[in-house]
Amino acid sequence: MLYRGMDRAALDAAYDNGAAVGPVKRERYFADRRIRSEAFRKRHSGQIDVPYGVGARQRLDVYPCGTPGAPTLAFVHGGYWQSNDKEPLSYVGEALLPAGFNLVLVEYTLAPAARLDAIVAEVRAAVAWTIDHAKELGGDPARVFVAGNSAGGHLTAMATTFRSSRSWRAPTAACSPRSRRCRGLSLHGCTSQSRIAGFSSRG
Repeated sequence: MLYRGMDRAALDAAYDNGAAVGPVKRERYFADRRIRSEAFRKRHSGQIDVPYGVGARQRLDVYPCGTPGAPTLAFVHGGYWQSNDKEPLSYVGEALLPAGFNLVLVEYTLAPAARLDAIVAEVRAAVAWTIDHAKELGGDPARVFVAGNSAGGHLTAMATTFRSSRSWRAPTAACSPRSRRCRGLSLHGCTSQSRIAGFSSRG
């Protein structure tokens, strides 16, 4: 037994949300969020594919709400650290913008092209970018929040937890954690990677 009485097959099944939901429901959920996200992007032009690093997937979509001094939410997509993009999560702006929040959608390099520690560093760099540029978005740098679903929930927890200045090191520059404070909300985040097949923070 590897973890709480579960063997490898049971652990893999526990983390396989797609299989748990079933292909029919899964496709219905994905189609719904795709349609809603496409409609949102048609209504709100935003700033698309803004780079926060030099990597091909180190990019952000930025949707200002238009309210001076507004809080900003940086949203990190899930996908088992191996799949998905920021675009299908655009629908989260449906409620955020009318509520007076700016929205920043975060994309990052996927595994296995990047190790888990590298993915965490990328998301921290994206959050640092959001705080540093909040005023340019019409927002308040002191009111930047981070949220994410599933793997994005884990990355949210990591992005808002700092142990040293090294933890805040971006792909292209060192960042000081003291000058960058934010709060996070992890939505059913996967936070026990040591039990997941094939994952290690060290590669």
